[in-house]
Amino acid sequence: MKLKDFWKFSAKDIVYILIIGATVFFGYRAFMDLQAQVEKSNIAYKQLSDTLARAQSEMVTKAELNQIATTIGVDLGKIKGDLSKLDARLRAVGETVASIEGGINSDQGSDDSIDHDPGQQPEECKLCDIHGYTASIQVKDVKIGSMPHASVEFDASREKPWTIRYDDVDVKVKTIVGEQEKENGHLVFYHTISLVNKSRPELINKEFKLKVVSSEFKENISTEKRFYWWAPHLDLNFDNNFSLSEKDLYRPGTSLGFSVCAYGRTKSDNDWRFIRIAVGINTNKNPYLLVEPARYNLGRYLPIMNDLWIGLGGFYDGGFGVSISIGTTL
Repeated sequence: MKLKDFWKFSAKDIVYILIIGATVFFGYRAFMDLQAQVEKSNIAYKQLSDTLARAQSEMVTKAELNQIATTIGVDLGKIKGDLSKLDARLRAVGETVASIEGGINSDQGSDDSIDHDPGQQPEECKLCDIHGYTASIQVKDVKIGSMPHASVEFDASREKPWTIRYDDVDVKVKTIVGEQEKENGHLVFYHTISLVNKSRPELINKEFKLKVVSSEFKENISTEKRFYWWAPHLDLNFDNNFSLSEKDLYRPGTSLGFSVCAYGRTKSDNDWRFIRIAVGINTNKNPYLLVEPARYNLGRYLPIMNDLWIGLGGFYDGGFGVSISIGTTL
């Protein structure tokens, strides 16, 4: 096909192109309006059971996220430094609260007693010990929920009779994070909180779950973009090859390419990619080598396909030429 024939369009062709363009444009506008509404929506707190909850989640700005972290007493300095080492960015800050229901239990008997010799006592004191408490040390367990975490001992034979023993307790907060399958989708958090008593051998392997009463996270979708020197990607493209040296000017082909650098929000979410090298075969069944200095992601403006790339480069198939490639990432 010659170049002059390639660019010939009839009036009917132009009308079709305009109709398709208008459909894509208005479809894209409707999609973006819907997307904006979705991003403004919140995920409500939900109690799945007494010991399992889905966190409330809403989108906030970066400044609001930093302020919320300060309000709940989280120092983001060290966290951001560690995230930087992991090539990650801060997405959400939250606080989860579990409750231990209090109460008053009066007229309680001892949970245990320890026999001991109270020593010589005056005769008149024996009349005061109606229940025989001076004959043994009285012991009472103190519990968090259903887990013992301390014990109180009462020794009536001592001037200061009370002894309180506190157990070593671990608090375990388990978080499961999901992410909505759409661009800038919410992260979804699920939490359970439990206690483990490490001081009592019979309890060390048992977890006591606490009732979760609230959980809330504030998310920030980062729009900051940066250049990545190493962000390799494979791609498959349709190449519009135009020869600079032969009569058969237009020789389309298909190529498999590899790009090295990128610019965008993350290594995989890019606006631009740079230094693409590809090999392909054209409709004449001739292989060619293609080099592109840069390519741009047109998919950012399309409602259906968000990974559609266009690039301008040069090719060689025995002669030199210019190529306009369109393709997607593998």
